[in-house]
Amino acid sequence: MRFVWRRAYDRLVPFMLKDHFGGSQGLARVFPYTRPDHKWESDAFLIDEHIISEDSSEVHGLERLAHKYHLSAQYRHAYDHWLIAAAWRRDVMESHDFNDDRHREAIEFVFKNVEYNKALYEWDKGRGGRKGMPKPEEFDLSPKSAAAKRK
Repeated sequence: MRFVWRRAYDRLVPFMLKDHFGGSQGLARVFPYTRPDHKWESDAFLIDEHIISEDSSEVHGLERLAHKYHLSAQYRHAYDHWLIAAAWRRDVMESHDFNDDRHREAIEFVFKNVEYNKALYEWDKGRGGRKGMPKPEEFDLSPKSAAAKRK
């Protein structure tokens, strides 16, 4: 199975963002990327490495939240959050021209979790015609990584 961006995701993600966070600004407020204790001294907008707490806090925050939903068997929310994380990663990769193996592997891992949680949700709701519960191996995920607690 190949894990790639589907055209339908372009329509889904904005609705998911609005539903869960009120939009992209809400997401940025939930997972801020600047240190909360930074004191702005002027209106000048200067960013340096001492202000930034983490430049990918939205993506990592979404992934941690998605994994928590997964662990608590809230597969629909896990699917939504993994998909939003995939969109965020994809946009960051394209805008910064990140095309190295590490970034490609990270987004592929997120896509695997998107598909896995979608299958779990459909199975849990009696849809999809599955006889048994989807297994992480079917989505090229190790059982250990699928069940591991994220920091």
